[in-house]
Amino acid sequence: GACLRWWLVKDGNVLFWFDQARDALTARDMYTNLDLKIQGPSASGTSDSVHHGVLYYYLIAPLYWLFSGNPISVSIILGWLSLLTIWPISWLTYRFTKSKLATATAVIFFIFSLEASQSGTWLSNPTIAITSVPFFFFFLWRVFWEKRTQELPWLALALAICNQAVIYTVYLFGALAATWLYFGHQRASAKFTKKQLFWAGVVYLLGTSSMV
Repeated sequence: GACLRWWLVKDGNVLFWFDQARDALTARDMYTNLDLKIQGPSASGTSDSVHHGVLYYYLIAPLYWLFSGNPISVSIILGWLSLLTIWPISWLTYRFTKSKLATATAVIFFIFSLEASQSGTWLSNPTIAITSVPFFFFFLWRVFWEKRTQELPWLALALAICNQAVIYTVYLFGALAATWLYFGHQRASAKFTKKQLFWAGVVYLLGTSSMV
């Protein structure tokens, strides 16, 4: 998977248009002028009135600094980081199917997926969601299906990162609400303490505070 993502962009096959140039210049300002940002990239079609979270800038700024502004190297590293998605994909697939073959197949499909490879090496904020969304469902399963309620703050963190990456991932609140309602009618459903709910709220608000 790492070799595939390296091969895809090693010869400069990187989309580098207006948004990518804007983000690269913003990253350069951050590490050369110590111009720390509190707003992320503007959402397309909003005339700069709506912004995504700032997390993406703090992800790419150290990479641009490390590789002297080379977008190809930054793209490769982002692609490698996207391979972290293998963990929640394999874990969830096995929980659903109880089959090692199905799990291995799902992982292989992801590793060699052209769409996943291209999206993972894309120099744009949605690339974070490739990993954060599967981790959201990973923690959703663990919290509600396996009743690991102590991991509720981790679920909130995954949701916050998703919303930071792409605003439209607010649809994940629908998945969270549907799951909560489904298990709410069952006696053996997960029970949350006030402390767990409090810290989950704090984590989510801190994780999305730059978007306010």
